[in-house]
Amino acid sequence: MKVRAAKPTDAKAYSEWLTQNAGIGLPDYDVITYPTANTAAVVGKDGEPVLFNTVHLVLMQESLAPQPGLGRLDGARAINALHETLKKLAAASGVREIWMECTDPRIEKIATKRGWKRVNRPVLKYKVGR
Repeated sequence: MKVRAAKPTDAKAYSEWLTQNAGIGLPDYDVITYPTANTAAVVGKDGEPVLFNTVHLVLMQESLAPQPGLGRLDGARAINALHETLKKLAAASGVREIWMECTDPRIEKIATKRGWKRVNRPVLKYKVGR
């Protein structure tokens, strides 16, 4: 099998397959409009697609490291300042999504008040290199 860029003629099949497999792919239909989005088609021996996948860049926040003893109000202010800066960085880079792993209900509360949404799905991580 080979991988190639999806072609405009693939759009109908991709759309249908994406909808038919919504339960396993959990599609976000807005993604294909993102500036950094690219759709790949895996083609079989006959040259016809057997799988499509859209990829896009995201800004992934790693672990927060607040100063020990930082007060709740100052912590919220710090998170807000970071969030505003990251939104500008993402926009300047053509990135449309910022992701963050979070297990602290206080941080989740602050984030959801600022437009973040909880994502209830498995997230897999693959490290390239090394």
